[in-house]
Amino acid sequence: MTVDGIVSGLPTESIITQLMALERQPQDQLKARRATAETSLTALKGVETKLNAVMAAASTLERASDWTLRTATSSDPSSASVSAAANSAMGSFSFTVGATATAHGLATATNVPAADSIVASGGSLTITVGGTPHVLSVGGGSLTEVTTAINDANLGIRAAAVNTGSGFRLQLNATTTGDASVFTIDSGLDPGVGGTVITNQGGNASITLGTGPGAYSVTSATNSFSNIIPGVTIVARAKTTTLVQVDISADADAIADKISKLVDAVNAAMNDIKAKTAYDTKTKTAGALLGDAAVRQLSQAVTSALANAVGQSSFKSPGLVGVSLDRTGLASFDNQKFLDAFAKDPAGVQRMFVQGATTTGSVKFIGASDATRTGTAAVEVTSLASKATVSGLASGWPLAVPGPITVRIGQRTATYNVTPTDTAADAVVGLQAAIDAAGLAVDVTESGGGLQAAARSVGSAGGFDVAWDGTNFAAAIGTDVAGTIDGAAATAVGQVLTAPATQQLFGGLSVQTDGTTLGPIGTVSYEPGLAQRLAQAIAKATDSTNGYLTVAEKNRQTRMDNLDTAIAAFDVRLAAREATLRKQYTAMEVTLGNLKNQSAYLTSQFSGTAASSSSSSSSSSS
Repeated sequence: MTVDGIVSGLPTESIITQLMALERQPQDQLKARRATAETSLTALKGVETKLNAVMAAASTLERASDWTLRTATSSDPSSASVSAAANSAMGSFSFTVGATATAHGLATATNVPAADSIVASGGSLTITVGGTPHVLSVGGGSLTEVTTAINDANLGIRAAAVNTGSGFRLQLNATTTGDASVFTIDSGLDPGVGGTVITNQGGNASITLGTGPGAYSVTSATNSFSNIIPGVTIVARAKTTTLVQVDISADADAIADKISKLVDAVNAAMNDIKAKTAYDTKTKTAGALLGDAAVRQLSQAVTSALANAVGQSSFKSPGLVGVSLDRTGLASFDNQKFLDAFAKDPAGVQRMFVQGATTTGSVKFIGASDATRTGTAAVEVTSLASKATVSGLASGWPLAVPGPITVRIGQRTATYNVTPTDTAADAVVGLQAAIDAAGLAVDVTESGGGLQAAARSVGSAGGFDVAWDGTNFAAAIGTDVAGTIDGAAATAVGQVLTAPATQQLFGGLSVQTDGTTLGPIGTVSYEPGLAQRLAQAIAKATDSTNGYLTVAEKNRQTRMDNLDTAIAAFDVRLAAREATLRKQYTAMEVTLGNLKNQSAYLTSQFSGTAASSSSSSSSSSS
């Protein structure tokens, strides 16, 4: 309600507004503190986003498997191109292209006057594809009807009525290449078309590897050869009379590109931190994270990860393989220095970036997590792993009551029906064939006069069930290795031990045991490479539970929540205070109004009395 100077003439609304502005000053300070906390939190989340990009780039370099990129070159790419998948075998080989793959084609030998000319008056046509005859109904037998019937039959053949300029012919072409594309028209065409002629002989592509007495040929229904060398694909494009040389090597350029992207991601994060922790002396403006301890710790951790030596690399210093830091803490990448180092010692360069370890005894390093720290751990085996194994049918062969034998893993089963004349050896062959056909990782052998089934892998994961009578299943259960890493009980799968994530120094470290030795079996000395160190530094900062950057964000969010509560409580108090002021000023106006009315009344009364008194005086004088 507006109470502006109705009686008093005072600017009451302005007075109340100014008084409330004074009352709001403590709340305004709370809001300013909340805005600062929110700006800081937003800035931290922005840094975390940049760190996620660094983590993603590091993840493409931190394991040896990330360095298996390959490049493939052909001495004559116009005749034979080549590509290589990651992890394909490196080396060189040569070959000649004997033939490229072709699709089979047929045409009628003579022209007919028009597309609606009758070419199969009997109403049907027999075409043999892959040794299988197909009888097609062609209606009235016109050339158009024949082409439609063939195309609709989905035989892998496309038909067309070709206008030769002096009439029409039926043209047929296989939709695939290779020897299997050959087809024939066996019957149904009228004599007037002159039968059929081969327009293109379908055939396989072939290449011949080598030139000496041991040279051999490989064929393919297409021009692609993908199984000659694992991971390498050759595409034949033209017949050759000279050798085509193919070289498969590590793709140093692709790996260099990965490192360049990692360096760019690091610099983006560091520049973001610099901008948010700077102080502008001209504008006297502080960055949102100026003086923040968590960001300072993060910056130091990233710098150390990039600059520190990797003792297990022959190069030791990251600078020797192209990665260095300048005075401002930003990273740089010398592509040529990297390529030179990689050409000289690819294993040493790789070890500069990837996780790795040296081992003693019968220990083999498998891998580590971002929580694993540098150090040496002793490995001890307290129990050996075993295969899942079960035996049965040792009552003498041939069996008195032969029947089915069923092996089961999950929902997949394999069954062999033993015959009355089967020996144990016969049953082994028959059951193994059924197991292999079902894709079960189980081997069957003769044992103790009967049969024994055993998992191909060691450990509990290789378990299976066998019903020697086809109905009653017995479980075959393997056991995993048991042991410790640095004195702490490790988790196990098969013959692999992994330090628990809660282990402070070696959490996530995995090693392979030899499966035959009990007790102390050796040591593993782990050292992360540059990419792994970056990943570790970021993981330590951004861990969702206790990462120091995460804790800093949570603290700011808690501060904002508390300030929101205080600001809301202040809103209640301010509303009550404004209501009180309005009530007081309204009361004042009412009181002043009453006084004004009373004053007017008294004035009128006094005026009336004075007038009466004056009149009486005049009468007396008369």
